[in-house]
Amino acid sequence: MVKSVLNGLYEVHYWLETLSFFEFRAYRQKEKLSVYKTIVENKQYLQMADQVLAGNYIFGHPLKLVVNKFQTGKKKIVYLFESHDDFLLKVINRILTNRFSSIISPACHSFQKQKGAKTAFRSLLNDFDIDKKACLKTDVRNFFNSINPIDFIEHLPDCIKNDKILLELIKQLLLNNKARIADGRFVDEPKGLMAGCPLSPFLSNIYLRDLDAWFIGNQINYMRYSDDIVIFDYEENINAHFEFIEKYLAHKKLKINKAKTSITQAGKIAVFLGFSYYHGVVDLSPVSVQKMKSKIRRLSRAFHRRIERRKMEPHEALMKFIVRINRKLYGVDAIENELCWAHWFFPVINCHHSLEILDKYIQNRLRYTLTGKYSTSNYRKVPYQIIKRSGYIPLKSSYFAFKTNYEQYLEMINKNLPT
Repeated sequence: MVKSVLNGLYEVHYWLETLSFFEFRAYRQKEKLSVYKTIVENKQYLQMADQVLAGNYIFGHPLKLVVNKFQTGKKKIVYLFESHDDFLLKVINRILTNRFSSIISPACHSFQKQKGAKTAFRSLLNDFDIDKKACLKTDVRNFFNSINPIDFIEHLPDCIKNDKILLELIKQLLLNNKARIADGRFVDEPKGLMAGCPLSPFLSNIYLRDLDAWFIGNQINYMRYSDDIVIFDYEENINAHFEFIEKYLAHKKLKINKAKTSITQAGKIAVFLGFSYYHGVVDLSPVSVQKMKSKIRRLSRAFHRRIERRKMEPHEALMKFIVRINRKLYGVDAIENELCWAHWFFPVINCHHSLEILDKYIQNRLRYTLTGKYSTSNYRKVPYQIIKRSGYIPLKSSYFAFKTNYEQYLEMINKNLPT
């Protein structure tokens, strides 16, 4: 057998773990999920592994899509692969993240098992002088798609360069400039690491490791989540850190996203990764609250229209709306769903102020769904008891259960999640 980390493709547990994670994250993508299950159940993954290890697996050209960014009016480009390629790349990403975890900087907290917002915050808050320091928050403009693939490959760590099978697979993926567009034509242009490509999370984690190492070596309170960078330091040092990052990125033909760059003075509210921090108090950021409100508002309007058009009875609409809310907040199964909304925010926040705001907003939108009005009479027409009996899980209650009695939290959530 050829010596390569990609021999892990013969290990079924990687495919099963990837399938399970996809079922949670994208349960409504029935067609793709069916392809994934067929590959596992019929052991087609063994043939795919044979082709990869022989150097014969050829990826199809990805579909280039232009999508709207939330509430900005701006566009972003993502690349989507056919289901077989997509599944294979997801599994390879899982294998590489598992086998090569040592080459990912400890300052990087993105796309890794047992790491995320909680570990990122913990690393920053370990600084006893954090409240005396200013906060620099920045990120890279169009990070994934702007990376030069040739530069990326040249600076790969030796453990990847020495794995010829893996190296050739990465070259095939990144150096082929062709992509399909919606009308069926092909375009030929640099794609970088391709936002949306399932292998991009691992590749992006290792690309800026030299930047991570510099700040770690200089004992700066620094954290990176993909291309989001957060630094806490005394105010007289912050501008120098910003200039260093800007020069480092310019050397790699990357640019700082100045629209998302901010410097917060010591003692003021710092906002990053969807959270706000102020003198030890961690809450949802205003943008995180607004994003969730917008999603709930769109759902409530959609379900109210179904009632108006007599496509649903009011009680059915209320029940299905709550199912959608619970899925959005808590996932499909509460256990080990680290990337669902609640498991992203609950471990980090230590304040329930924003949760109370969202609870009140969600309940009012549920009432609107049935009445089509914003009125104090809604409280009489749709009392809280009806909302609760229909399966709504209050954010504040679930948060306190999460913090004080995790078993009680799991019982509360799983009792109300759809099966």
